[in-house]
Amino acid sequence: MTNKKLKKYQRNINDLKELAAIWWPEELLLESATASIIPILLKTQEQFISILTLCDQSPEQVFEVINAAKFSANLFLKHLVILSV
Repeated sequence: MTNKKLKKYQRNINDLKELAAIWWPEELLLESATASIIPILLKTQEQFISILTLCDQSPEQVFEVINAAKFSANLFLKHLVILSV
């Protein structure tokens, strides 16, 4: 792709503010208000702790264990965020 074709896609922050939707639609606001991660975190807490326990040899080992356990990396990250608070 040439630079000439890319020019039309280059936007500054003001262009983006004019063209982008910077709010959530009402249905997404309602859905996000009713969704809570807490029950999921409580349900998977033991599995999360088991993964941490198994990864005592090296920090990189955690990725192998997460994959082997079919534990969502996103969920693992949410557990880590709770630990950091």
